Amino acid sequence: MGEAIKLLELKGVSYSYPGKKRVISDLSLDLYEGEMIGIMGRNGYGKSTLIKLIDSLIIPDSGEISLLEKPIESDEDRYSSRRWIGISFQNPDSHFVSKTLREDILFGLGNFGFSRDEAEKRADRVLEEFGLKEFQERDPRELSGGEKERAVIATLIALSPRILIFDEVFSMLDGISREMVLKTILELKKRGDIGIILISHYAEDLVYSDRILVLDDGKISKEGSAYDILTDDRTLREHSLLPPCATRIALSLQRASIPFKRIPLRVEEFKECLDA
Repeated sequence: MGEAIKLLELKGVSYSYPGKKRVISDLSLDLYEGEMIGIMGRNGYGKSTLIKLIDSLIIPDSGEISLLEKPIESDEDRYSSRRWIGISFQNPDSHFVSKTLREDILFGLGNFGFSRDEAEKRADRVLEEFGLKEFQERDPRELSGGEKERAVIATLIALSPRILIFDEVFSMLDGISREMVLKTILELKKRGDIGIILISHYAEDLVYSDRILVLDDGKISKEGSAYDILTDDRTLREHSLLPPCATRIALSLQRASIPFKRIPLRVEEFKECLDA
């Protein structure tokens, strides 16, 4: 098996909005195919600006952004790069522009120059893949929270992106919908040809990440494995973040003299981590 392709690289990127202080400062990161990185931090610490920079909606003041190992330098580069990046925002309703889900998928494909015939084939494929065929003639705004998010993902996947960015996508979902969407994201990760960036200020959302970057005042203040970051009580407290639920429970039990071989991140790890 060959070496994983570097899909995205930011090198020393900085950005300031006109007349305001620097929002992103000398930030560097990379993303490889098959990888899922989590980005966490308090609100207002540059996450939304970082997304705009990655999607070429704004141009960095300094530094370099490369996509598929090619620097993004011209307006043409910036426009074509959006073909390979799919973004799902916190409110799925903001994605929908058509009266039916099928037309919404076709609209996105048409914007990137796909023929009607090819667009129809791609729409059929993703509607089937994500279990949405029964909803294809429904207004996507009328679907449940989990169904809406899957509809957004289907719309993005129809374009065959190389990078998917999920921005606080779990914050408006109930428990069942959250599990449905998380399962979908993990299945996309297993494909191995897509890189995923998952952004949240809830540690619970990031436990399946390969790496986590902690964003603080426009800089990456810490980077490490999900386990190293999400069990680091000092780092989490410094950024007003809570550990995952399973970790909190285990730490409480540990303080009550119940031994653990290893502090779990996920509920399903709990039993095997107990030092019974």
